Amino acid sequence: MQVGDRICVVADNLSTLWRIQGDLVQWAESSGQKLYLLSSHLDDLMKKSPGEAPWFSARRYRFY
Repeated sequence: MQVGDRICVVADNLSTLWRIQGDLVQWAESSGQKLYLLSSHLDDLMKKSPGEAPWFSARRYRFY
């Protein structure tokens, strides 16, 4: 059952984030799902100022 198309991911580092993103995109593509992926990693979050958007990447994928 699909409730929404938004998934938020926070990983410990960039390489882990890329692996998780790849897995999620591959899943969405193989199942024909829409996906709005918001992602970040702890190394990037530690550099952000309070009030700054926490996301390293925000991208929409559409597979039909």
